[in-house]
Amino acid sequence: MILFPFQTCHAEDSPAGHCVWYGECNERNGLNQNCPYNGTAKPLLPEAAVSLLKKRCPHLVNQTGVTSTCCSFDQLKTLDRSIELAANFLNRCPSCMKNFMRIICDYTCSHDHSNYVEIVNITKNPTTGKCSH
Repeated sequence: MILFPFQTCHAEDSPAGHCVWYGECNERNGLNQNCPYNGTAKPLLPEAAVSLLKKRCPHLVNQTGVTSTCCSFDQLKTLDRSIELAANFLNRCPSCMKNFMRIICDYTCSHDHSNYVEIVNITKNPTTGKCSH
């Protein structure tokens, strides 16, 4: 994760069990940076996003209603590309691949980031004016 050492942005405190980011705000050196967001998970749209979540993170899909996550379709596409790269090595060990995918899925999209992810710095990109982690 790359941070910009310029103006600092502050996020408000929210109760435990919420998102700490949603969406992608900046790109630096080819790496996408997530947007700060302290709030509840958002409904995952469009249907293509839900299909991608089912493919990579089936444990996060609500089978009986609307699936809400802390990741956008763009974040899911980034996650999918990352998993494809890792699969080149981890597919030789199915349990390794499954464990890796679960960790990456939860880290990226779970509705309760705040229970295991702590954001220690949020900065503003001087070029775009957008904050990121």
